[in-house]
Order: sequence, then structure tokens, then C-alpha cells
Amino acid sequence: MAGIIALVNDARLAAGQPPLGFLNPLPYGSAHLAFKDITDGSSFGCKTKGFPSAQGWDCVTGLGTPIFPKLVAAALGRGGSGIVEAEMVTDQNILTSAE
Repeated sequence: MAGIIALVNDARLAAGQPPLGFLNPLPYGSAHLAFKDITDGSSFGCKTKGFPSAQGWDCVTGLGTPIFPKLVAAALGRGGSGIVEAEMVTDQNILTSAE
């Protein structure tokens, strides 16, 4: 996740915005739809039946798997716009992703 946030910060810097800083307000607020919810499966261990995944946040998968273009759009303040184009600067080139 740290690498994904680094790329999100690259997109913010390229757009003239500051890096994110404290992250919790983003995924638990405006960017909660930027994650694919994992609702099937569980984690076993500690002599228990485990912890099941569930709809929404759960202790096994958290909010789910990040959907990178949506996460960048939310971090840039462009969430919920339908088609999302996220641009970020990488070491090799400019990567453009579309949903």
C-alpha cells in the first residue's frame, strides 16, 4: 500500500497539490468507493475458526483492494466523475490510466 500511496502523491505533486499526509480521512471518507470490497473468504489461525470477510470494512481485508484510477481521482478531488483519468509522473514516462 505504501507504493500505491507514493504514486498517488506523485499524481498530486504533478497537479500542483501537496502530498497527502495523514491518510485515514481519505479511504474512510471520500475515497471509500475507490476500493473493491472483498466479501468472500476468511483468515484462519490462533486456534479459532478465523475471521470472515464481510461487506464493508472487516479485519481480514480492511476496505478491500485499491482501484488505482479511482484512488488517484479521489486524492485529486475528482472522485465520482464517472470516467476517471489519472496521470502521474514516473521515472520512465508519464503513465495514464483510464477506468
